[in-house]
Amino acid sequence: MEKKKMMRLVVNLILGLFFFNFSFAETIVLKSGKVVEEKIVERTDEYIKVDLFGVPLTYYLDEIESIDGESVVLTLSKEEVQPQYGISPYITDEDVNAADIYRKAGSKLTELPEDFRDKADKVIKNGWVGGNEELKEILMKNKTAINEFKKATMQRSDGFAFSKRPQKLDATTILLDCRDELNLFRLLLLEGMMHETEKEHVQAGEDYLSATRFILHLSQQKFSILISTMAEIICLDVAYPCLGQNIQNRAFDKEYYKKLLDNLLLIKNNQDFLKNALEEEAEVLKSFMRQIEEAAKKGVSYDELSAMIMMDNTIEMQYREDRKKIEEINMMLDSEFFSEFYRIVSGIVDDFTKTAIFSARENNPEIYEKKISDFSASIKKQRYLLDYVEEKAIIEGKSRKFILADTFAKIMFTGGTPQYSKAIERYHIFYNRLNTLIVGIALKLYQLEKAMLPEDLKQLIPVYLKNVPQDTFNQFNPLRYKKRDKGFIVYSFGPDRKDDQWSIEYNKDNPEKGGDIIFSAY
Repeated sequence: MEKKKMMRLVVNLILGLFFFNFSFAETIVLKSGKVVEEKIVERTDEYIKVDLFGVPLTYYLDEIESIDGESVVLTLSKEEVQPQYGISPYITDEDVNAADIYRKAGSKLTELPEDFRDKADKVIKNGWVGGNEELKEILMKNKTAINEFKKATMQRSDGFAFSKRPQKLDATTILLDCRDELNLFRLLLLEGMMHETEKEHVQAGEDYLSATRFILHLSQQKFSILISTMAEIICLDVAYPCLGQNIQNRAFDKEYYKKLLDNLLLIKNNQDFLKNALEEEAEVLKSFMRQIEEAAKKGVSYDELSAMIMMDNTIEMQYREDRKKIEEINMMLDSEFFSEFYRIVSGIVDDFTKTAIFSARENNPEIYEKKISDFSASIKKQRYLLDYVEEKAIIEGKSRKFILADTFAKIMFTGGTPQYSKAIERYHIFYNRLNTLIVGIALKLYQLEKAMLPEDLKQLIPVYLKNVPQDTFNQFNPLRYKKRDKGFIVYSFGPDRKDDQWSIEYNKDNPEKGGDIIFSAY
């Protein structure tokens, strides 16, 4: 199929899908010829997960030939939903992989000064003014790298625009490293601002559109999702004031704003409130724990295994010189113990991940923080390890070995509980900046075409927007909008969740002051 390399593909829902009986194993034939006969436990528009002895294994749908004899019918993924104006952000070459071009661009990047990021961000935030000769020189030296970078953004991503799909996803997987790309992103914005100052508006527009396509590629990543999401946040954080200033410039035409709006809407279409990122993090952690269980079955020494999960430190801290008690515990550390340990940890990870996803979706980090607090408090109630195990084993009528596995699983998880609260807040700052930018561009288009501004954001529907974006810091109500003379202000309440009437603007460098997330145009 010619379009296969141009888009991510998903299974078209077939008649009777919702009546599928998941209580029996399905026969999954991969395009490699491998046959998998396991129960499908999850099915999405991108992949299926099967249960292999309690461990979820993921198979992407473009790897699958058939399921129970039914051929996989392929169609567009959600990233390929038609843009508002039907303008494709890509000029694709089926034989070119974006990851290869990004790497090529990075290899041509010259060594940058240590203070480059700070200087670049300051100029991008405050505007391109005189005295930027050093940055001009850096741009000239990196012209080839910037052009390669722009070329990479033009390729349609299959979800692996920055690296090849990993053979497996576990604690040993090499994570995404996009530092070169982030530096090139800054150079791209600087080049756009320089072109804009020199009234080369076509070239400036190309740079800004390339910048939004890069963020779009990040939003489509299928692995290292948390890292790529953090990179997304950084990029929009840097570009937000630059794009805001760009929209003030009357030299850019409607076609440019339509393309810009389409790119941003496609980015928004890929937002899932960290769901995929958190699920991937959980899968990696459980995979690490499964490796310990498998190592125990293969006869790896229990000294090594207990060191991996910090059991040796806990035992030594509690019993120190009491070798008899230490030996008593070590006698329980067999393959049965580690199988139970894996089972308990997996359950805890799934439970915390579910809470973190809900907390992120509701933009309420306190839900997740309370989960951590309650869990930690329950662990602190435990006294000396063996005393606790003996007591609980009698009360519950369970094996001491299994009680010990349960106890150690909880102690270990308490010491390394993922701290997602700050990530949740940063994500929602990013999300609301994206929303205010989208509404700002839609208002600009409305103003250009009608020579006036709407009285209400609902007037942007359905021509400019399909719906009014929500402010997740204001109980998911629509963003606030105010007309001002010939301009306008769109704003979110910001992380303090207070309506400051756009009198205070949120500043990440001084967050204690609070303030609104503001987009303004005059």
